[in-house]
Amino acid sequence: MNAIARHWMTSTEAALRNGVPPDQAGMRALVRIFGPAEGAYGAGINRVIERAWTWKSRDQVADAYLGKMAHAYSAGSWGMIEPEQYRNALSGIQESFHSRATNLYGVVDNDDYFDYFGGLSLAIERVNGKPPENYVLFYADPKQSKVETLEHFLTKEMRSRYYNPEWIRGMMKEGYAGARTISNKFVEFAWGWQVTNPEIIRDWMWNEVNDIYFHDKYRIGVTKWFQDERHAPAMINMTSILLTAANKGFWKAGPDTIRDLANTLGLLVVRYGPSCSAHSCGNYQTIAWSRQWMNPTLAASYSRAMKAALSGNGYPGATRTAFSTSTPASGMTVRVKRPLFDFTAEEAPVTLVQAVFQRIRTQDWSSVFLLLFLVLVPSGFAVFFVRDRYHRRRGGETIQLTL
Repeated sequence: MNAIARHWMTSTEAALRNGVPPDQAGMRALVRIFGPAEGAYGAGINRVIERAWTWKSRDQVADAYLGKMAHAYSAGSWGMIEPEQYRNALSGIQESFHSRATNLYGVVDNDDYFDYFGGLSLAIERVNGKPPENYVLFYADPKQSKVETLEHFLTKEMRSRYYNPEWIRGMMKEGYAGARTISNKFVEFAWGWQVTNPEIIRDWMWNEVNDIYFHDKYRIGVTKWFQDERHAPAMINMTSILLTAANKGFWKAGPDTIRDLANTLGLLVVRYGPSCSAHSCGNYQTIAWSRQWMNPTLAASYSRAMKAALSGNGYPGATRTAFSTSTPASGMTVRVKRPLFDFTAEEAPVTLVQAVFQRIRTQDWSSVFLLLFLVLVPSGFAVFFVRDRYHRRRGGETIQLTL
């Protein structure tokens, strides 16, 4: 008996045991296409993984995938949810395959890849007790098509792009867009693969992220570049992800590394305010855990900054979006006006040095420089004119006396 017939018989017998009528069991056993509900998009575990405080184990993430993707599609069943049938279809799978037909995108820079393929691997692991062997069918060049293991393909992408100083320099030239790409498309999606396939995201990969981006391993200025106000939100998000990976036990980071990352997070949040991604503002578990690793003085300032941001009034000195009372249907950007030497945050006093530094960083100096220009330039011309007239008159008087 061939494999297709053997699997059909196994599925039919399972359907009969579950009470499916004999006249339907055979047809239902033929179903091989499953996906989200009709009209829906995505497996949905990318958002589940992002909200790491909502789950305690990978099994919960797998169950979310199994629930979302269990809609069967066939001639006799279009979009009907069949969780047991889907689990039965996944049972016994030892290998899974996904294609990639371009050099432009990899498997890390797009959340669809770990959402579907990583999620499928996780679901198969949940059903069978161990993950399948995952392969990438790579045929960007049809003349040199090849099959690579997912681990090899992903590691090659990591080395050639995200750990490559030339690639990083290119991202740095792109300004905030480059910072966003590194944070939201590399580190964010690497975290997704960490949860779905921990066997291919290893400790050394996170160690490399820490060494390259937080300690400027290649001495190209990327750490200082990320600490600039325009790029700091991306670094805050990256730091929060690394701390989440450590807090949940995926990354076995040492105490010094965790302490260094926690202090980096605290300093950036105190200086610029939280970026308020799902990781930096939503993950209350990592927020509380990270605070325990911070310098005590810094931890207090970090708590005040987070409280100010999460209270709904925004971070002191920041620009926020508000709605005009005269035009409630249209949003506009409003700068919160604060006195230059107002050193309070939500009624909570901060140290003078810290407040002065914060005010210098957040003050809009363009208006100050414009005012100085409007005052000093006309004043300079006036002084020059008065001195010139004075010396001309003195010179004339001297000549008359001499004659």
